[in-house]
Amino acid sequence: MVAGSGDSEFSLNVEILGIALVHPYFWGSDPIGSESLNPGSALAGRLWPFICPSNPDNDDPRLNPMVAGGPSLVGLGCKRALVCVAENDLLKDRGLLQCIK
Repeated sequence: MVAGSGDSEFSLNVEILGIALVHPYFWGSDPIGSESLNPGSALAGRLWPFICPSNPDNDDPRLNPMVAGGPSLVGLGCKRALVCVAENDLLKDRGLLQCIK
């Protein structure tokens, strides 16, 4: 986050207090929570390889921050993060994981 870092030549020197991740798209190779029960899981598993054919692995850290060596919300450069997920969203369990990480 360049705006909050203060280190870059492009920095705006603005203190960012928080961010909101609204319906984030996180996914992974191994199903968690209710993902294995949802028929839409097969489509979600094929979406990332379509979006990023140069790195089609569903455990890419940009898609699955919970993978070993993946990014953490701690390094975002703000003090708070609000993660919003919908009750019937296929991806909700991955979004909720970000709250506990």
